[in-house]
Amino acid sequence: MNGNCYAIHGEASGSPLTYGGRVITHNSREEMEFLFPGARIVEIGSLIPPQDRIALSQHPDMSTVSFPLRREDFR
Repeated sequence: MNGNCYAIHGEASGSPLTYGGRVITHNSREEMEFLFPGARIVEIGSLIPPQDRIALSQHPDMSTVSFPLRREDFR
């Protein structure tokens, strides 16, 4: 991922959420806020090296979601 990079900040853990030991990231804060209302979304920029990230779109639970989001698909 290039440019801005965002992650969900875990309320209990106090750190970005991970899958398989890699931080779950996405390049759109707005899309993350839409998918996870009420979650704290944080910009991580280059704090986490690319090899330690997994794109939100690659998470198995997101396999039925198409990116970029089409909000009308969620009505």
